[in-house]
Amino acid sequence: MRRLSRGNVVARVFELHVEVKTFLEAAKPELAVHFQNGEFIPRRAYLVDIYQALNQLNLKMKQKDIIQCAHFSNAFVEKLCNWKRKVGKVSLTCITVSHVCVS
Repeated sequence: MRRLSRGNVVARVFELHVEVKTFLEAAKPELAVHFQNGEFIPRRAYLVDIYQALNQLNLKMKQKDIIQCAHFSNAFVEKLCNWKRKVGKVSLTCITVSHVCVS
């Protein structure tokens, strides 16, 4: 059995949303409503994108010196600012899963 990081769990739940919705309808119907809500799907996609970016940053920063880590984190902060600007303009072209979901 392999262990998934939190980011990979979020991505996996997004991929298996139909199966998760079916399970929740039987086990916890009050939660299944979220998987039917049209606004919730893009939000989950956006969350997947954020966690994927954080996972990539984490992998880049492993076993690097402090200078490289500072550069990586500064670049990530800039990327987040760019995302915020684009989302404010309703342009999701810089966000992979969310862009596919909304298109």
